[in-house]
Order: sequence, then C-alpha cells, then structure tokens
Amino acid sequence: MLLPWYPRPRLRLPLTGMRIETEIISVDEGREALKSGSPFLTAEEIEPHRHRADAPQRLAARIAAKRAVARALGLENDFSCWPLIAIDNLPSGQPMVQLQGSLAKLTISPAKLLLSLSHCPTHAVALVVLERVGRQG
Repeated sequence: MLLPWYPRPRLRLPLTGMRIETEIISVDEGREALKSGSPFLTAEEIEPHRHRADAPQRLAARIAAKRAVARALGLENDFSCWPLIAIDNLPSGQPMVQLQGSLAKLTISPAKLLLSLSHCPTHAVALVVLERVGRQG
C-alpha cells in the first residue's frame, strides 16, 4: 500500500548512459522478513512467498533487487523510495521492476530497467541494468 505522505524522491541520473548495479545479501535477511517483517518489503510483497520452501531465498533476492534498483536510480540513501519499488514476475517467471507513485513519474523519459535474480541456500543476488536513452520532445 502506498502512503500519500512519502516525500518525492529526487533522481540523480544523467540524461543518457547506463548504470549496472549488483547486490549480494545473506538469506538471513529473507528469513527475518518472513519472521518479523522488513523495512524493504511490504506485507503484500511477503505474503505470496510465505508458504514456499524457498521463501527466505526468494525474499532475500527481492530485497537485494530493491537495493540495487535504488542505487541505479541514485536513491540508495532515500529510504522513502523503498515502498515505491516493487519486484514482481512476468507470467513467464522473469523478474521485473515496477516503479510506483512519484518514482514512476520521475522516470518518464525513455529508460529500460532490466533485472536478474538468483539465490543459493545462503545468499541472494540481484543484478540491475538501467539504460537511459535521453529525453524526447
């Protein structure tokens, strides 16, 4: 659920170019998110994974993805952006990033956000590629 009082994030991106960010975290963060919640994930993001055997790994991968996306956008220290970055899956199973609210409005200029997730029993990794192709108009 998005809350209306979140301040507007301020992106620090060049008009063109590419950023590649990776994040590797311990699966313990996913386990903790299952147990007592997480500042990075909403309850709606946690619930679909709760009853899966690999839930801690999947949640850790999503936390890593949000951190990598925030860094790619230049928002790594802007904690108000966490609820505005959603990690979901296409019907094919491919992970995708959905920017919501004011964050989506700030990234209207043509850009591609590509995401890859992986995990093992102890660690999860996310790779984010942000390609900006400049403003049109």
